[in-house]
Amino acid sequence: MGGIPVNPQLKRLTRLALMAALAVLLAGFVKYPLIPAYDFLKYDPADVVLMIAGFLYGPLWGLGLVLVTAVFQEMFFSTGAGWIGIIMHFCASGTLVVVSSCIYRYKKTRGFAILALVVGAVCRAGIMIPLNLLLTPIYTGWPRAAVAGVILPAILPFNAIKACINAIITFFVYKRVSRWMKADW
Repeated sequence: MGGIPVNPQLKRLTRLALMAALAVLLAGFVKYPLIPAYDFLKYDPADVVLMIAGFLYGPLWGLGLVLVTAVFQEMFFSTGAGWIGIIMHFCASGTLVVVSSCIYRYKKTRGFAILALVVGAVCRAGIMIPLNLLLTPIYTGWPRAAVAGVILPAILPFNAIKACINAIITFFVYKRVSRWMKADW
């Protein structure tokens, strides 16, 4: 019994929509501060879903999912950061997803997966230094010098730790999830 044939593009879009919904829910409901003195910097595991999307469907699809997630997260679970929060989320998660999925796409081996995730995590942490110096004063009203004063004790460690946690989770769940996502359902 064959069933109705399903368009592969429709199947991909449906799976990406489910992944976007999961990422938004994870970003909205699963969050906790990593650095207690700076409890406004909250960890969420949404990047795991976004990296899996990038690994499965490529960097552009992953980046598109990052954009959808950033916008919907701000719409439904507003942090009060508005457009600045969307830009920062897009740049942080987008850097991680695009860099790691571009490297992984080159060679889909375990070793390249580790390299991809490490380089992506480093790039994410790095891009957030200038972005915070540029945009955080606009959002918070803090002087740029005050933001610069929290780069090393808070912003850099937060972004590095968050990216590493999500990269490690991605490494351990990607193959299982990818087999399930590639299955005919």
